[in-house]
Formats: sequence, C-alpha cells, structure tokens
Amino acid sequence: MTILITNHLRLTWSPEAIATAFNLSTASIYNWLKLGWLPFNLADLPNRNVRQRRANEHRGTFTSGTSIESFRACSD
Repeated sequence: MTILITNHLRLTWSPEAIATAFNLSTASIYNWLKLGWLPFNLADLPNRNVRQRRANEHRGTFTSGTSIESFRACSD
C-alpha cells in the first residue's frame, strides 16, 4: 500500500485524491507522511485544495492622513 501511495504522490496526485480513489482517510495519509512512514516530503506535495485566505475588509477605514484624535491632541 505504501508503494502505491508513494507512486501516486510522485505522479502529483494530492493526498485527498488518493484517499478518495483507494477509500482511505486523508488524515491517515498526512499522518503517515508526518511520521516518515512514506518516503515523501510534505513540502513536495501539490498545493491543491488549500483554502484561499480572504483579504481583510478595508471599506470604511482610512489609512492616510491624520486621525481626529491625534489632531485634537496637537491643538490643545
């Protein structure tokens, strides 16, 4: 089984695709990679199915100029 998983990882299959194809758990494949039971590095995995992080909301905020609080402190 480890040879089969390793060969599919070399063919740039994601662990999620391998788990679906062979009825395994994705957590098991990632655990085997972390424990070193599979001769493959985690850094060499394709970055598929990685959630994109949304940018923070910037509407209604002003980043340029002087704030009212600092302006009032200078005028006193």
